[in-house]
Amino acid sequence: MDIQRSSNAHAKKIRRIVYVGIAIISVAGVTYGVSRLRPAAPSVDKANRLTDEVKRGPLLIEVHGTGRLSPRTSAGFPPDRFPRGS
Repeated sequence: MDIQRSSNAHAKKIRRIVYVGIAIISVAGVTYGVSRLRPAAPSVDKANRLTDEVKRGPLLIEVHGTGRLSPRTSAGFPPDRFPRGS
């Protein structure tokens, strides 16, 4: 046999209304706070920046380093398998 529970639907409805009200007020508060923010200051002065248009042309990259140039990965073939020459 089932046990009859006392109905507290009215209390649940009031609790739900309170939670929705708190959510609406907090979203409105955050929105108002964000709208009142001033724009962020630029991190670099405009006079110190170098701005120009993008131009087409050769890309010259000069790299100076010490040591020997060697590949990071190899193709997997031993050096004597495909000899150069005849």
